[in-house]
Amino acid sequence: MKRLLILSLILSIAASAYPQRWEKNEMDEFTGELVRITSKENVTGNLFYKKFSIAQNEDYFFLRVHHSGGSKTPICKNAESQIILKFISGETLTLMPTDDIDCDRNMTIIYHLTLADMQLLKVNQIEKFRIYYTEGYLDQKCSKPDYFTRTLALFSKSE
Repeated sequence: MKRLLILSLILSIAASAYPQRWEKNEMDEFTGELVRITSKENVTGNLFYKKFSIAQNEDYFFLRVHHSGGSKTPICKNAESQIILKFISGETLTLMPTDDIDCDRNMTIIYHLTLADMQLLKVNQIEKFRIYYTEGYLDQKCSKPDYFTRTLALFSKSE
């Protein structure tokens, strides 16, 4: 039993060390467009997480921020629910959401990434980020500062 527990722990640590893989990487059968989505990765290192993933639909890229409920009351977002990424260098990048109003304990906010955003994310590491909701904001330290450099490299490898 003890060996099984140790083996499970080692496998889970190894899997989380390089978790970036394709959740979806295919041509849409109706539109013929390439659709790629990376696996979700917890970037906060705590129980009530924020998971990031990056999606591509042909020439458009999106940051998807998945929220896990940390309270019994839902959180709400609207068209102004931006995310500000603060790099270790002190620079910041602000992204606006692509979708409208929503309230839930578990939700995903999708942010559009421009080519300029992508270039900035490829070479900078994230220190922390702030997400605005309809009632205030949440500052979060990033436990995986190299998330974007690693994940965007996945897109480069498959081009």
